[in-house]
Amino acid sequence: ATGDQLTYQWQKKVSGGSWINTGSNSASFTITNTTPSDNGTKVKCIVTDKYGDQIISNQITLTVSYTPLAITSNLTNKNAAPGDAAVFAITAQGDQLTYQWQKKVSGGTWTNIGTNASSYTIQSVQISDNGTQIRCIVTDKYGDQITSNEAALTVGYTPLEITQDLYDVTVNRGEDVVFNVSAVGDGITYMWKIFREGSGWDDVGENSPTFTLENVSPEDNGIRVKCALVDRYMETASTIFARVTVVYTPLEITSNPSNKTAARGTSAQFTIAAAGDQLSYQWQKNVSGGSWSNVGANSASYTTAATVPADNGTKFRCIVTDKYGDQVTSNEATLTVSYTPLRITTNPSNKTVYAGSSARFTIAATGDQLTYQWQ
Repeated sequence: ATGDQLTYQWQKKVSGGSWINTGSNSASFTITNTTPSDNGTKVKCIVTDKYGDQIISNQITLTVSYTPLAITSNLTNKNAAPGDAAVFAITAQGDQLTYQWQKKVSGGTWTNIGTNASSYTIQSVQISDNGTQIRCIVTDKYGDQITSNEAALTVGYTPLEITQDLYDVTVNRGEDVVFNVSAVGDGITYMWKIFREGSGWDDVGENSPTFTLENVSPEDNGIRVKCALVDRYMETASTIFARVTVVYTPLEITSNPSNKTAARGTSAQFTIAAAGDQLSYQWQKNVSGGSWSNVGANSASYTTAATVPADNGTKFRCIVTDKYGDQVTSNEATLTVSYTPLRITTNPSNKTVYAGSSARFTIAATGDQLTYQWQ
């Protein structure tokens, strides 16, 4: 301001109040150590000269920047087994927060515990901690305080007990069999075991209440399965053992192909009988001096085409395969082609006759169902 021998009277007005004098006779006015309650305060200055003339400044508003104290995530009740850690945590907003944790045992009063942190941990809870109440008092830099809700600690212990045991199972060869055990307790671990004749009990499977024996084979027939359980307090329990029965029909040839004799030009049929699950058949033949080659369709019998002399001595066999990939090969059966080789045994001979008389020519031959054409 300009003027002669000026004096200054500062005034302020808080929200909803009236103007009051403040500060000293100075061209500046300082509000020290502002608090949230100063937010919105209005300030003006009355300037007076030596002649008593006055002028009033415009009004200015003080805005105090701060984070209001508030709990944004409160405490929750905790359940813990003996020896477990129980963690209570709080989330709050505000400026330069400090935390004072408190606890109250049943029938007692609130006592301070813990350190200045947004969480408090009971490292190893005891049965005597059951029912303890926990809370936290949060204070900001301005001295404002807010108290959390109260959270309860429940200390529980569940004795180890098997509620669903194993039972014997019957399964088809090649299928999977699943074993399940149900139990109650604290921190249960599972160890599955299999007993095979001659080798005793062996540890198998993972730490799980379920164990799967995959793709069972005939060798799995009669094995026994059980599960050993241990809780966090080292108490133990064991299921009964379950016996596995593997159902399947062993692959076996019950009737082999037999040797066959066929007249030339006719067919010969070879058959086989076998036992097993979902059988398939592959017939093969071996011509004298050659190698085995596949013939025929997937059938328990094979019928040749019309035989020719070259088929004489051909061998036939069948490879039988079941659904599990097991194979068995039949014995070899021999094809004999019966026929009389075509041969002239007596040829026609020259004839001399008188004119007007007949001349007869004859022939003798061997073979099957002969026909004759004279020329």
